[in-house]
Amino acid sequence: MDTEKINWLAGIIDGEGSFTLNRRCGVNSGQDSFITRLQIGNTDMGMIKKISEIFVPLGIKFYYGLHNPHKKFPNAKRYLTINVEGYRSMTKIIDAVDGKLFTHQKSQQLALIKEYIIFRNNIAAGIESRDPEKDKAFALKVKSLVGYQVSPSTTLREASTVLRW
Repeated sequence: MDTEKINWLAGIIDGEGSFTLNRRCGVNSGQDSFITRLQIGNTDMGMIKKISEIFVPLGIKFYYGLHNPHKKFPNAKRYLTINVEGYRSMTKIIDAVDGKLFTHQKSQQLALIKEYIIFRNNIAAGIESRDPEKDKAFALKVKSLVGYQVSPSTTLREASTVLRW
């Protein structure tokens, strides 16, 4: 795959992507389990198309979602998401963009998703035993990285200087 396209994808993931561990209730004999997910959403269909053109040759399985704005926001636009779920496809994304993300927050999320996939693969291989509490702890760590890591109101914002906090 063209390095320029992979770097572009990494930039889109940095700005528009969202990594999560989503709970799947009722799977595995009633015990909670979690699935890895990357979701990228935008109103620019060309951008979503370009992402799909990168995913297909990499063998990444994905699906689209159409999102309508809430009625409280009459000027908001409909947008599409492109969603990747599962350990195999997420591993392909990690292999492609690992080390290419610029934001601290997304880099941490990616590292945690990578660690979770290794943990789950070790369970499947019999190296580790299933631990629902460890699953939940991973999910909470990923969720905690979604919010502000530095509150914008605590930053030192001086024109034409590097942002500080």
